[in-house]
Amino acid sequence: MLKPLSALDVALSTPALIALHLHVWDFKFLSATFWKPYAFAFLAWDLCYNLVLNPIQMGQGFKPVFLVLPAIASPLYVALFRYAFRSWSLQPA
Repeated sequence: MLKPLSALDVALSTPALIALHLHVWDFKFLSATFWKPYAFAFLAWDLCYNLVLNPIQMGQGFKPVFLVLPAIASPLYVALFRYAFRSWSLQPA
């Protein structure tokens, strides 16, 4: 059964994965006024959820091994921020 915090995590993570693919395929979707605040909100949520909320939900305390996930997800963070702060040219490349 999907718990409410896990469902919220999936809902908040899906646009980040979409932005990753949009960045790779060089396709503009929505404006920077959406992506810029979302990038910061997603980073804060992802770190908070994976380092604090999920371990509490699973009945575990903080363990240093939980720092591995943000390190593995760092390419996603970089792609999201590059996509959010990208300046789109009017001329096709």
